[in-house]
Amino acid sequence: MFSYKIYGLNIKSEIELPSALEIHSESLQADAYIKVKDYTERYQMAEYNLQILSENNSEGYTNIREKTEDGELHHILKVGTFCVTNGILIECMKCEGVDIYQFEQWLLNLAVGILMVQRERIVLHASGIKYGDNLIAISGESGSGKSTLADSLLKRKGFSFASDDSIALELLQDTVYAWGAYPLRRLCEDAVEYGEYRKEDLIFIPDGERLKYGMSMKSCFPEDAIPFSTLIILQVGEISHVLYEEVTGSQKLKGLLECLYKVDSYKEKGLTPKLLTECLQIASKIKVFRMTRPSTGMTTEEQIEKIHEIL
Repeated sequence: MFSYKIYGLNIKSEIELPSALEIHSESLQADAYIKVKDYTERYQMAEYNLQILSENNSEGYTNIREKTEDGELHHILKVGTFCVTNGILIECMKCEGVDIYQFEQWLLNLAVGILMVQRERIVLHASGIKYGDNLIAISGESGSGKSTLADSLLKRKGFSFASDDSIALELLQDTVYAWGAYPLRRLCEDAVEYGEYRKEDLIFIPDGERLKYGMSMKSCFPEDAIPFSTLIILQVGEISHVLYEEVTGSQKLKGLLECLYKVDSYKEKGLTPKLLTECLQIASKIKVFRMTRPSTGMTTEEQIEKIHEIL
């Protein structure tokens, strides 16, 4: 068994996960488990149904989801099957010939994300960046420029990596803390070219027709929780220069909720009293800003100037 620290949880796994932070302690108590299970028959049936659906759907389906008694099961076409139960157990099957980096991305992002929802933990879809002794989160919808801005910040003095695409939050002793998921930065081909990275120094991650690369950040990944102070939500508008405004009152809670990771799983589970109470408490403890950039032109430098003003 391998042992990993993911979102601050101690997870024991029968599968080696090259991108995750491995921990070495035989006596460490596990919070959750990842085990191998043969789902061949169910996967083949799902694959057959998926191909029929894809013939009549221009977008094509890649994920068939089944409800189970205590959780949910996902068949990812040409990747594998993942069953998440009670926030404790992930059982999975890897399709033959699938690249381990491709498989673990589904395991770490989809399956562990669902596991966190089942545990009633708050996880934001955001890049986590450490600034001083605190963590700031950069969130925003696809196309808002989150990855480009995060990449530029990490090249500046005083900023360091905490998590690529998601962070888990928890209120402990009147302070909000954040945990990163795992120490890998994922870069699309445009980000690799814009950042002038050498592809031969990166990890190639097969992802269908999209080319993606990974950069290991194990040397600087924070294993422990970091105080969380600021959430910046990026958006695009028909304006001439970058603007930002602080969000206050009930709009802080709204902003926090719109940044939830695996939002469909949260919607299905519903905001339990525990989740809603913790979201309210966290929203009252942090600062939330909306930053709008012009829809045209490169404004990364201007955004960074505004972030320095915020901080």
